[in-house]
Amino acid sequence: MLFTYLIALLWVLQRISLGKAYPLMALAFVLVTIGSHLGFGERFQPLYFLGVIFIGVGMSLPCEPKIL
Repeated sequence: MLFTYLIALLWVLQRISLGKAYPLMALAFVLVTIGSHLGFGERFQPLYFLGVIFIGVGMSLPCEPKIL
């Protein structure tokens, strides 16, 4: 599994810049958390969801258009 992840990561980094790829990697953490809560009914502490929100906000910051 780790080998497949590393190959996929190298493939992605060859095609797009690190500044765009890194937020997408963090998006996987957010999607897995939300999916496990909705799909499997897992329960998390409120602070865990607060951390997921912070990750989501942090991912959106580099994507904001620059205002001149």
